[in-house]
Amino acid sequence: MDFLQTLGGGAPRSGRHDRVNNDRYFHVMGQGWYALTREGMCGPFIERDMAEEFVEKVIAGEIKPPF
Repeated sequence: MDFLQTLGGGAPRSGRHDRVNNDRYFHVMGQGWYALTREGMCGPFIERDMAEEFVEKVIAGEIKPPF
């Protein structure tokens, strides 16, 4: 049995730079956008783009916890 077939047949991920986790971001009406990180929930942000930029900075090490 092929290892890739047992995992759904797709090619393995090439690394963290190609990963997109759409479940990481969510919107709460009347509050704004939130992002989920290893450290917990962060936000609210006015726009989703702002939440995405925050997470990118956390991953790059430009922002250190605690937030």
